[in-house]
Amino acid sequence: MSNSEDKGCPEADGCLSSPAVSVIIPVYNVESYLTQCVDSVLRQTLADLELILVDDGSTDSSPQLCDMYAQKDERVRVIHRPNGGSSAARNAGIQDAKGRYVYFLDSDDYIVDHALERAVSYAERDRLDLFQFDCRAVDEQGEIAPAHDSMFRRNGAYPDVLDGPSMFAAMRPRNDFWPTVMRLLIKRSLLQESGLLFYVGIPHQDLLFTFILMLESTRCGYAPEPLFYYRVRQGSVTRTPTKEKNVSAHLCCLKEMVDYCSRRTFDPEVSRQIQAYFAWAFWRTHTLY
Repeated sequence: MSNSEDKGCPEADGCLSSPAVSVIIPVYNVESYLTQCVDSVLRQTLADLELILVDDGSTDSSPQLCDMYAQKDERVRVIHRPNGGSSAARNAGIQDAKGRYVYFLDSDDYIVDHALERAVSYAERDRLDLFQFDCRAVDEQGEIAPAHDSMFRRNGAYPDVLDGPSMFAAMRPRNDFWPTVMRLLIKRSLLQESGLLFYVGIPHQDLLFTFILMLESTRCGYAPEPLFYYRVRQGSVTRTPTKEKNVSAHLCCLKEMVDYCSRRTFDPEVSRQIQAYFAWAFWRTHTLY
């Protein structure tokens, strides 16, 4: 779980032993959904992948299921660790990843069979360090959830390759900047060079991570293809109404975003859209909680 193995090959793209994609899945008490999630990764049309299952101190049968998959498929590695939350679990996966690209998937969601092949194809064709795609919302039984599904549709088309700040400025006015990390394929060198990790100890950590990741990106692309299925379930972390914790998390993310931007210089339009996003984020926190 250290970075020592990575240092032997500083240019990840040139490592013949590196898989195309490292899929990182934090696992915590999801025995009912884990099989569908993992199976969706292992049956990908892109076989050149590694799957890192980070068991975050689960108390159900999830650890045994993870180990079973590792015994059945050599592409699967399991990290067992004490419970520390999904941010810490994802960070452990980042440190262990060897792929040219990194993809984060939550253990109660799943992806379409050709998702990684399509995402890598776009990323390689346009030399992207960040590729965005779309998703569908499903209910606990895996059926399309119309009330939520309509919320995940972007309103604009973004066919050009842009740097991350310019892409953010283009998407934000149409409410098309989505902070969900599961809708991103990330070049691992972007994570290495930026040193970006998930903020540990808070829910809603995607708000901060994806925002900074986009602004750190130099070549960002998007395709309107739904490659990921987001499961809407009442027991998930993001849908548990712990108001005080949620408010604290949102305000923590907002403070970190402001601090980050205060150390950067952006074009006037990008700065204007960032300020508008901050205002929206504060309003949303106040309205929801």
